[in-house]
Amino acid sequence: MSNFTAAEAQQLLHNKFVVILGDSIQRSVYKDLVTFLQKNDYLTSSQLKAKGELSFERDSLVEGGQLGELNNGTKYREVRQYRTDHHLIRFYFLTRVYSDYLESILADFKAGPQPDVVITNSCLWDVSRYGNLSMDKYRENLEKFFRRLDEVILPECLFIWNTAMPLAKKITGGFLLPELQYKDETLRVDVIEGNYYSATLAGSHRFDVLDLHYYLRFDDQHRLKDGIHWNQIVHRKITQLLLTHIADAWGVEVPKEKPIVGSHNNEKRKDSLQWLNRHAVPYSPLAPYPSSYKGPVYDENSVYGARRQYNGEPPFQMESRPLFFTSGPSTSYQCGFPRGLPSNRVVSMMPNASSSSNLFNFSMKKSGRFPTYMAHPPTSQWNQGDSRCSLVMRKPLQQRDGGPPHLRQYVLPYGRY
Repeated sequence: MSNFTAAEAQQLLHNKFVVILGDSIQRSVYKDLVTFLQKNDYLTSSQLKAKGELSFERDSLVEGGQLGELNNGTKYREVRQYRTDHHLIRFYFLTRVYSDYLESILADFKAGPQPDVVITNSCLWDVSRYGNLSMDKYRENLEKFFRRLDEVILPECLFIWNTAMPLAKKITGGFLLPELQYKDETLRVDVIEGNYYSATLAGSHRFDVLDLHYYLRFDDQHRLKDGIHWNQIVHRKITQLLLTHIADAWGVEVPKEKPIVGSHNNEKRKDSLQWLNRHAVPYSPLAPYPSSYKGPVYDENSVYGARRQYNGEPPFQMESRPLFFTSGPSTSYQCGFPRGLPSNRVVSMMPNASSSSNLFNFSMKKSGRFPTYMAHPPTSQWNQGDSRCSLVMRKPLQQRDGGPPHLRQYVLPYGRY
């Protein structure tokens, strides 16, 4: 992940039309992006909690929200738009990944300017608000959504599917209605299952996937008390991840890592690091390891973060682990473990909650690789090598790979679960 500044984000999205579709979390993604295009400040807690307001950071409420009826139902609508001379960011609130309302949004794409980037996620409402068969319906709607989107958007449009973010074990607040409280214990597992289906289908339709569930799996301290939403630090991290993904897809050199702008006392931290460097001593073991010791072996060549070698076992190499491999009937899959661990430590996974038949049919390859496409803007939109620009247009991926420009290109697949 790169560390963009507001000026670099403005340049990356210069003369671009970005559309964000999704629930309240994606609305916060929209708000942080709009804020970041103007300044380096974080969102405030009140800005994160607000919904349907008439104006936010110079944007405007186009439809729904306070112009309509504020509620927590599945019929709630909210359309926001931030527009300047060189940027256009639009947000549509969704409570279901595919519906008649989604068709009206696609009609907007056909009638108006076509978006350059579409960022979407819809999962939590889909698997919790539409009855006991909501997961089966979610899979059907995902297929309809990706098929219709592929028919409407232009080939050069960059579509990014965000996976749903991790939930807490306990969900509070007003999201779960009283009659749906029984789903409190299983909803976080349903989200993981929904992420698996949505990411697999997005890959099969050759769309990009940004696995937010993976990137935020250790950021529980930044989750709000309701167990669903996240604070401003996480949303700035999401913005940086999205900008990095977009820059890489468009063949733009991402900025090098810089100190994060904030209220931290960097001078004291710098002095502490200098003191540690001055007083560091070479490694000197007090005693040799006993023959029964099976832990990591440290010596004078050991470095923090280096791969550790275990006595009598190969190093733990995550990159060599197969993502998924089939074993047994078509409804049962097993997750592979790293080489060097006992082969009997295998966890069975059910891609479908139904044990009688696998209603979700798709081809599962041994390597778990699914084709994914990317899109790139015209090279003429960037000042190549101009010293006034901090972002430089690289040679587009298609041209580097020998393919024609402005067509989606295969990239590394999604495969975290």
